[in-house]
Amino acid sequence: MPPLPQSRCDFGKVKGPAALFSAAGFFAFFDTMLKYLSLRVPSGEIVLVRFLLGLIISVPALIRYSRHLDGRSVVLLITRGFLGALAIFSLINALRLGTLSGSMVLFFTNPIWTLVLSVILLGEQLTRQRVIGVMISFLGAVLVIGPRYGEMAPGDLLGLAAGVFAGAAMVVIRHLRARCDTFVIYGFHSLIGVAISIPLVARNPVAPEVRLVGILLVVSVLGLLGQLTMTYGLGFVRPAEAAVILMTESLLTILMGALLFHETLTPLFLVGAAMILGSSVFLARTGI
Repeated sequence: MPPLPQSRCDFGKVKGPAALFSAAGFFAFFDTMLKYLSLRVPSGEIVLVRFLLGLIISVPALIRYSRHLDGRSVVLLITRGFLGALAIFSLINALRLGTLSGSMVLFFTNPIWTLVLSVILLGEQLTRQRVIGVMISFLGAVLVIGPRYGEMAPGDLLGLAAGVFAGAAMVVIRHLRARCDTFVIYGFHSLIGVAISIPLVARNPVAPEVRLVGILLVVSVLGLLGQLTMTYGLGFVRPAEAAVILMTESLLTILMGALLFHETLTPLFLVGAAMILGSSVFLARTGI
């Protein structure tokens, strides 16, 4: 009897998706712990620690590459930094005022806003498939918001705002990827975040409990690990497939919201969430 062929695992094909699934897991735990912290620590302190760690990691790249940046790149980097900082501030306050599951589902409308802003600002073509995807996502957002409150609650509004800011940041990043190193983009993002958060902390400084300081550091590390593993994985996986894999972050946060924070997931909420996430996957597959 001939020997059975030995199966071989091609790690070159596996490490990209594995890194992206790891990034989705890191971000899901980051989101969950951020929800916990948002109820106990002011947003300025959270953002300051989060971005200060990222800035420290990015300093070597900033020193090495910043001298070669042209004026247009600097303007785009600062713009991306402000948009990213506004996105995280909006998300933290959405988590404070709303639910983990609702805030994250609405935040994940960001691919739709990337498409809409690309059409408006960059003149990209709006195909029939894209129009359908946008309409489905908006209808899904209505279902996510409407059944729970009957009107748009502040947490929902901030969740959508975070999605808009993140989508706008992605439009800027499209230009920057061909011009700048990844750590330079992340470094400017962290630098702007630190600059915005320092006045907020100085105006009304609050010293968190020692226990909360430890959780805050863990949250910051999780966010950094998510960024690094996502950046690494994108080097091996096409953007469309990467977007589908990273969408598992939202599924995990919905589950954690129900299990840890006892959030109610109504049938209409789940249908709306599926419409938002499904349309985002569809647009990613068709190349938003």
